[in-house]
Amino acid sequence: MKRFGLFFLVIFTVWMQVSGQTPESFQYQAVVRNTAGEILSNQNVGLRIALHETTAQGPVVYQETHQATTNAFGLINLSIGSGAVVSGSFDALKWHASSFFLEIFLDPNGGSNYVPMGTSLILSAPYSLLSKKSSGPVSMTSQERDAITTPWPGMMIMNRDTRKMNYFDGYGWIEINGIRQADFTCGQPLLDDRDGSYYNTVELAGKCWMARNLNYGQMIQGIANQTDNNIAERYCYQNNPSLCETYGGLYQWREMMMYTTTEGAQGICPKNWHIPSDSEWTDLINATGGTNNAGTYLVQGGGSGFEALMGGQRNLNTGYPFANVGTRAYFWTSTQTNSNISYDRYLQNGTAQVYTEQTDKNFGLSVRCVKD
Repeated sequence: MKRFGLFFLVIFTVWMQVSGQTPESFQYQAVVRNTAGEILSNQNVGLRIALHETTAQGPVVYQETHQATTNAFGLINLSIGSGAVVSGSFDALKWHASSFFLEIFLDPNGGSNYVPMGTSLILSAPYSLLSKKSSGPVSMTSQERDAITTPWPGMMIMNRDTRKMNYFDGYGWIEINGIRQADFTCGQPLLDDRDGSYYNTVELAGKCWMARNLNYGQMIQGIANQTDNNIAERYCYQNNPSLCETYGGLYQWREMMMYTTTEGAQGICPKNWHIPSDSEWTDLINATGGTNNAGTYLVQGGGSGFEALMGGQRNLNTGYPFANVGTRAYFWTSTQTNSNISYDRYLQNGTAQVYTEQTDKNFGLSVRCVKD
């Protein structure tokens, strides 16, 4: 047996508030023991930190390494986010939009012959890190809220479980029960209170459209089909969550429709919004230059405010199921031609035309929602 096989970590993490003048990071502490339970004191160890997004087996979105020395009690202290970066960007992590799992690798001899020591869910992200990633109040579950170690009086969060604002009065969390403001005006940002995301909006052809691709749901791997399991699911191009932040999610038609075939259904859209029909797409295109010219105006910076990005597609290639990011933008309609095929529209980089297709419902395309 290799010598480093005799070691393991007893792990606990402590989130620390960080200020605007200090690097983004959080504190991690561990006690290093051998299999007999004996503390390994005053010993140099090497560690690699990996952060997985969504699940413990999800994509590794950030990695870094550390050299540390245990103290007399076998304790090590690390500042995660301040190590030697192996891959990813700590600053780019979307703490407000996803769950993260911490995986630890150890070389007890202080080198880089790491062995995995375990993976654990990060129950509560640092509030200061969350705040920097969100354009509005930080969105979190009740469990994540209650795991904040040092809330301050006046601190506010958006509770995803109850869809209501919570504030800390110095003694405990109080939920604000108010009346929903109903005077939304197209052109204002839309708050999706399911996850705290904001979407710009624009009025075109007499309808209010999202001006950004929908990015709602739990990411799954591109080789798997989305399923009717009461969980909203999405693909991210190249299985990379950061590309969902740029281009939005990719959805199979049935998942987008939430397993109904009714044209104009709400589907995966927020309340009071729906999946546009083929005729609504036709009206939009006619209002922005027609089939042969609308592509010029619908793309990002084209002047219409629609701001289409070339987000590509999830296709049926079992080896690598993604294609055309940066060159094409595909959008579903809610209008099907038969049980397996639906209409979509696509734009191509450098081309003024908007194309109409009939596409297999198992493809993953972008989604724009329209206000009811």
